[in-house]
Amino acid sequence: MSAGKEGISFLPTLLGKSQQHDFIVYASGQGPALVTVDGWKLRYINQPENFQLYDLKAGYRGENDLATDHPDLVDKLSQELFALLAIMTTVMAHLKPIMQPILNHTPDSFYDGNGIL
Repeated sequence: MSAGKEGISFLPTLLGKSQQHDFIVYASGQGPALVTVDGWKLRYINQPENFQLYDLKAGYRGENDLATDHPDLVDKLSQELFALLAIMTTVMAHLKPIMQPILNHTPDSFYDGNGIL
């Protein structure tokens, strides 16, 4: 990886090798979230400085928001979340021109009259 770049290589996963990460990031209708291996879940509610923090070890449903009890952890995890979202935004901007021709096709346009690609 180039100097000054951050990231986690996806190559080992593609090669069937397991990898351990400190956290995962995902998005849902409620907003992006970061889940740590320690069991913390930070959710960003698409509003400035509006975060929810859950201890998933205490309850997997994430019903008890602990953000006000752990402001330092919210700050740390929110910085990690925003850094990863910035990387993902950059990656998606680079992929869009590559993917656009595929996205412009209807499912039927990928098949000939016999249903073959």
